[in-house]
Amino acid sequence: MRYYQVDFSIRPNNETAADILAAVLSDIGFETFMPSDSGISAYIQAAAFSRENISEAIASFPMPDTEIDFCARELPDQDWNAEWEAGGFEPICIGKRLVIYDDRTTEAIHIHPQQAFGSGTHATTQLMLSRLCQLPLHGAAVIDAGCGTGILGIAAMRMGAGSLVAFDIDEWSVNNSKDNCRDNGVQADIRLGGSEVLTHEDQADIILANINRNVLLDSMQQFAQHLKPGAHLLLSGFLQQDIAILTQAANSCALELCMHLNCNEWQLLDFTNIY
Repeated sequence: MRYYQVDFSIRPNNETAADILAAVLSDIGFETFMPSDSGISAYIQAAAFSRENISEAIASFPMPDTEIDFCARELPDQDWNAEWEAGGFEPICIGKRLVIYDDRTTEAIHIHPQQAFGSGTHATTQLMLSRLCQLPLHGAAVIDAGCGTGILGIAAMRMGAGSLVAFDIDEWSVNNSKDNCRDNGVQADIRLGGSEVLTHEDQADIILANINRNVLLDSMQQFAQHLKPGAHLLLSGFLQQDIAILTQAANSCALELCMHLNCNEWQLLDFTNIY
C-alpha cells in the first residue's frame, strides 16, 4: 500500500490540541499518528489523500486560538506492517486487573499491534478497559465492534466473559485480532465487515465500540438491536462536543446513559438497554 505522510505544525503545540487534531483527521481517513516536535505526523493511504479535505478539517478545528499548517509527501512503497510492528510499546497497567504487554514473557494480555488500533496506549482504549473492569463479566456475551487488535474483547474474555463476537472493516485488523486471540488462548468469532455482519443470534450483554463519532451514529440502531435487556453499550473514540448528539441517538434507541468518563479530552459513554 502507498501512503502519504502529512506533517502538521500546531501553534501553540500541546497534547490537547494534538489529540483533538488526531480525532478530526481520523474522520477523513487518517490511520496512524505520531507526535513530533512541532505537532503530529499523520499517515493516510494514497487513495484517500485529499488536500481539500485536510484544509476543510483544519478550517473547522474546534480550538479557535490554535493555528495549524501542514505539508504532505508521498512515501516510497514499503512493508508498513513490519515498520509498525517494530515500534513496540511499554507495559500498561489498567486498574488492578489488567497488564498489557507487546511480548510473551509474562502472564498478562499480549498484544502484537501490526497496523491495527489498540495497543492500549491511547486514552480511549484505557477508558474502555477501565470501565470494562467495573462490569459483571462472568459468562457475559460480548460484541467488540471495530475490534482493531482485539484488545478489548480479549480483556473481556480474560476477565470471565463467556463468548466473544468481534468485527472490523479492515482486513489487517481482523487478521491481527485472530493472531492476538490465539496468542492469549481466547476463542472468538471474528468477522470482516461492519455492524451488518451481526446476525439475529448475536445478542450481547456488553457491546464495546471504540470507533469515531460518525460510525457510532451510523451503527447506533444496530447496536441497540443486539443488546439484551439491561445490557451495556460502551462507546468511546470521540470528544466532548460529540456527547450531546451521541446521547440523543442512543436515547432514540431506548438506551439510557449510566456512566460518563473522560481522559485527556477523550470521552466514554456507557448506555444500558432499558427494555
